[in-house]
Amino acid sequence: MSNIERYRNFLQIVETGSITAASKIVCVAQPALSNQVKAMEKVFGAQLLKRGPRKVELTSAGEIIYQKAKTICYLEDAARKEIDDCVVGNRGTLWLGITPAYPDPIISKLLLDFHESYPSVSFEIFEDSSPQLAEHLKNGIIEIGVIRTPTFVSPTLEAHLSIEEHLMVVYSRNNPWLSPDLESVPLALLKEVPLCISKGFRSKITDSCLEAGFSPYLLSVSASRGMALMWAERGTAVSIIVSPSTEDQETDNLCCRRISGRDMSTKRSFAFYKERPLSSVGQTFLNFCGTRKEFNARSNSQS
Repeated sequence: MSNIERYRNFLQIVETGSITAASKIVCVAQPALSNQVKAMEKVFGAQLLKRGPRKVELTSAGEIIYQKAKTICYLEDAARKEIDDCVVGNRGTLWLGITPAYPDPIISKLLLDFHESYPSVSFEIFEDSSPQLAEHLKNGIIEIGVIRTPTFVSPTLEAHLSIEEHLMVVYSRNNPWLSPDLESVPLALLKEVPLCISKGFRSKITDSCLEAGFSPYLLSVSASRGMALMWAERGTAVSIIVSPSTEDQETDNLCCRRISGRDMSTKRSFAFYKERPLSSVGQTFLNFCGTRKEFNARSNSQS
């Protein structure tokens, strides 16, 4: 029996809470399954499970093995899918990571259009911070990550495409702080205005406001753009988001204006791990992105 099978059986024991229950699922006799755990404990030199009257529980060492076993099994599954993709061509799974920026018109339209062109490709999408997406790229959990640069850079990543974006304010047309007639919003106008932002830009916004001579009044700091926009839609606060254009968020109720000033731009790059070749599906996706006019095509290492 291979180590990977032992890891899969160990995961079943932990997740069912019982060697007896796991034995029925994996079709291995209970004594044999118990012996597998004992063999693993001998190899690692530590007790992995506490056997209670009704269920087993992980020890501290067992928790480490459990988390590593999940990653190992996940990577084997990903490798099998990648090989299948390579054999059959433009069908299979795209393993993609994106920063949490919903609603995101550019990425939403990109994925919908890609699906229309390649209906046999399915998606595994991870929404996380740029540093965490970079870790997923390194570990092979995802193949392509849409990460924010230069907020996050890594010498192990390479990017060929980017989306240029700008810091914007979004506010109700009936708000008491900013006029809908403004063409852009100087940072100084945001002094004492309740602001709602996403976590990824907290440092940038705070530092920029301090440089302008005031501390920002942060009413809400959340993980997503959608939560920040909620406050603006109610007229309770002004939201700060990033977007390629004001048209993406402009509505009958909401104004969207660029923040004027130094260093108010940013970009997201389509990055992949330098040391790992892209699958046919991953390469097809990047090629598809390269045909889009909203992306800047370039070959650059993030360092």
